[in-house]
Amino acid sequence: MKGLVYIFTYSIFIMVYMSSFNWVVLGFFLLSIMSMFLMQFPLWEPYSVLSSVVSLDYLSICLTVLSLFLMFVMALASHGIFINNNFKKIYAWALVILTFILLGSFMCSNFLLFYFMFEVSLLPTLVIILGWGVQPERMQAGIYFIMYTLLVSLPLLVVLMKLSGDYLGVEMGDLLYLGVVKEFGYWVEKMIMLIILMAFMVKLPVFMMHLWLPKAHVEAPVAGSMILAGVLLKLGGYGIYRIFMKFMNVTYSIGAFFFSLSLAGAIIVGLVCCSLNDMKSLVAYSSVAHMGLVICGLFSGKLCGMLGAVVLMLGHGLGSSGLFCFVNLMYERSGSRSMFLNKGMMSVLPIFALGLFFLSCANISAPPTMNFLAEIMLMVSILSFEFKLIMIFVVGSFLGAVFSIYMYSYSQHGLNYITLESAVGSKLIEYHMVYIHIMAVNALVLGLKLFFVI
Repeated sequence: MKGLVYIFTYSIFIMVYMSSFNWVVLGFFLLSIMSMFLMQFPLWEPYSVLSSVVSLDYLSICLTVLSLFLMFVMALASHGIFINNNFKKIYAWALVILTFILLGSFMCSNFLLFYFMFEVSLLPTLVIILGWGVQPERMQAGIYFIMYTLLVSLPLLVVLMKLSGDYLGVEMGDLLYLGVVKEFGYWVEKMIMLIILMAFMVKLPVFMMHLWLPKAHVEAPVAGSMILAGVLLKLGGYGIYRIFMKFMNVTYSIGAFFFSLSLAGAIIVGLVCCSLNDMKSLVAYSSVAHMGLVICGLFSGKLCGMLGAVVLMLGHGLGSSGLFCFVNLMYERSGSRSMFLNKGMMSVLPIFALGLFFLSCANISAPPTMNFLAEIMLMVSILSFEFKLIMIFVVGSFLGAVFSIYMYSYSQHGLNYITLESAVGSKLIEYHMVYIHIMAVNALVLGLKLFFVI
């Protein structure tokens, strides 16, 4: 892991050296450097309580490092806003506030505080979408984003208030004292678990509750898309991971339903992606398929599946963020996200074509990326849950490879439009923004011994 720390430190230092937009980048640089050394923090206990409100384990540390790392790359990807926009200070403060909210979400030990951080993270994200989105439809996307998440999470607040006091544990490790909850009866316990899970599944999102995700991704600026795919979707998986241990017996009774829904959703989303023309929408829909596999791993009840879900969350956070960053680079040059108008980019910017190839390999879980190891572990957990479901998994994985290769080949090969000839030329900081994602998603697989002590 020390080698990984050195790679990150060198890459971030290079990007800071080449950037010219003041204290925002410097602040994220310092936070990112500090976060790298959190990875070396020896936590021998399963859940380390550092104070009355802060607790850490390896899952919290990994997601904290991912948040800080992606926030820094977001600041770099938004260099156009920092240079040309008149409201860059508001944008910078939105990024900084969102960073500290995410840190509080992953480090807090009280579940009510976690719910507060979970919901407050919507506000700076909504400001970024509405303030710096490109199309007029960003208003509709913001309404979808708020209504889907708030309406489903309000019942969670009612349950938490009901279980507060004597029924609510102080630490996230003692999330809900199951012996007390059982006093309400099995069916009430089942209903409580469903209410809690639905709030997280909309954030994840699970299939059939994902309609806000493509709209929010497509209408958001590059920083909004990167933080949505990289970190905010992981809040849902983090909450389900914490809940699961306290409702394991009830979870098994409904696990088959969520297994079937997620795997069927992966196939349907794969077919939808094969018919899309908008590259940003295609990357957003692929997130739904990946998060469906995360749900399968969490509901399998197997250690292999839960570890695979955590690894896939980290790998998807890096790979999907890199794809959004790359799509934005193409959009800045052509003024369009259409694959028909961006084709032939390989003859204009060949080094970016190599970057998109590596990111597409991460999206289809090719070795040696983290996603490859995650899908192997998830495949084992699905086999142990129900052998017949493996055929659905294979079809979904194949469709993921189809639309990823379709996006790469159609956008990079062929005759380019004459307007793209003005896109020749790029900045070194853009190369680093793309290739630092590639280094991370391929290099982190060497240090995955970290996850086997979660």
